[in-house]
Amino acid sequence: MKYLIKLKHWQAFMIYALGLLLHILFLKVDLKFGIITSLELSGAFAIITLIFFFLWVLAIGLFVNNITENPYKFRNGLLVFAVLCSTIGYANLNLERVGLTGEIIPEWISMILTLLTLFGIIYTFYNVSKSFKSIEINRKATFSEYILDAILLFAFPIGVWFIQPRLNRIYYKEKQRTN
Repeated sequence: MKYLIKLKHWQAFMIYALGLLLHILFLKVDLKFGIITSLELSGAFAIITLIFFFLWVLAIGLFVNNITENPYKFRNGLLVFAVLCSTIGYANLNLERVGLTGEIIPEWISMILTLLTLFGIIYTFYNVSKSFKSIEINRKATFSEYILDAILLFAFPIGVWFIQPRLNRIYYKEKQRTN
């Protein structure tokens, strides 16, 4: 997980951009690779990119929450559950678009998963952004102070350019402090 924290902003962006580009490319073409269609490949690239995105957010959350001087703490286990719910919920949406959801996930589970995804998104972006901002300002952040960070985290392709350099500064400051 620390590898995701140490990435430069352009590296994280390139990983995401490559996944998104492959997703869009395979979505627009009509190819078949044996029994696999380009639409299925598009869904697979979307899910892989989504997993990278949520692992990045999870890595940020776990890292800043485990800094001892952080004035705002939350439960790591609940964050992992929230990220898992969000990832599975968004993956389910991609599977629905491909048309495989009825074969993989029953409809009643999809309905419950929608509520869990909503919980996961709210919990994840609220706590990670508040904890991230709190470590920067050395006190519990107020809503007006961390709302922009929550939006930047959620708007990943754009937000990575602003969040990742700040995260790198926090990481290297914490690394110097512990050494």
